[in-house]
Amino acid sequence: MKNRRCNLHGRSHPMFGRAFTLVELLVVIAIIGILVALLLPAVQAAREASRRTECANHLRQIALGCLQHEEVHGIFPSNGWGYRWIGDPDMGYGKKQPGGWVYDILEFVEQKNIRAIGSGLPGNGPGGEKYEALKDLTVAAFPLMNCPSRRPAIPHPSISNFVNTASSEFQAKTDYAINGGTASLLWYATDSLDCLTDYPDCTWTRTEEQFDDIKEDFDGIATELNEVKMNQVTDGSSHTLLVAERWVNPERYESGYTESDDFNMYGGNDFDTTRWTNEDPKFLPLQDTFNLELSSFRFGSAHPGTLNAAFADGSVRKIPYDIDPVVWQSYGSRGGEEINQ
Repeated sequence: MKNRRCNLHGRSHPMFGRAFTLVELLVVIAIIGILVALLLPAVQAAREASRRTECANHLRQIALGCLQHEEVHGIFPSNGWGYRWIGDPDMGYGKKQPGGWVYDILEFVEQKNIRAIGSGLPGNGPGGEKYEALKDLTVAAFPLMNCPSRRPAIPHPSISNFVNTASSEFQAKTDYAINGGTASLLWYATDSLDCLTDYPDCTWTRTEEQFDDIKEDFDGIATELNEVKMNQVTDGSSHTLLVAERWVNPERYESGYTESDDFNMYGGNDFDTTRWTNEDPKFLPLQDTFNLELSSFRFGSAHPGTLNAAFADGSVRKIPYDIDPVVWQSYGSRGGEEINQ
């Protein structure tokens, strides 16, 4: 047998790895950049959808807290004695309580420890034990009261001062507001510490006629020195706004230097915790925008397109910013028998 010799001539030589050229590398980087640019909006949209859902869940829990308050005490949360006052643990609920609606629902949203701050301590005025202790209340932020699309649940800079507690450089703030009705009613009922011990026989800033005017004009869920029962919601609980997101100037998220976002969330009736519905343009809902609207009466949010709103039946819905003004006003009235959609 003849031996065949392998003919190596013409066989391909083994190929060794070749490095990318600079041009190829730049092309790959450009492609990756394009893909990231295409994916980023989708990722951001997904994150915002998640934050919006979390925000809606916050409102659902807040609404349930308000409804449990109504079930236990027979009234919706009241709104205190106006913006000069913060909550007092020994003053109960309803008209007697100087603090606002957020303070009233604390025990119904698993925050009894915050509600107990200063409980039983003497000294309502400067230098008093309770007066100093309530300073801890002013900075007691918790996640339920803030929308993750806007800002974290931490104390923010503030310029607010209260009659019944020492001032603080920082304050706990909320991104939600209760329905104050179709007419803005803002002031404070008293600045007399005597009302903490002699209620209701004490010095009131408003006259009896002014209190009567409030009763006549107030058609929402909460305002100062007022109590609303479920049977007064004659328009129907599913047609009456309870709590919703409120408009805040994005430039002022962290600063606190604006009339509608400078006070504490445990305080009485104010821009910071109450908003109103009306067909007047300054009351219509709006997405947070960079402008100089310091005294905002409106509801709104950081979300595009719609804001989250809880109604008096506990349901949470998305309200478009371009809602019909007449319908929007009707949501704020608990007993006007207006046309709703």
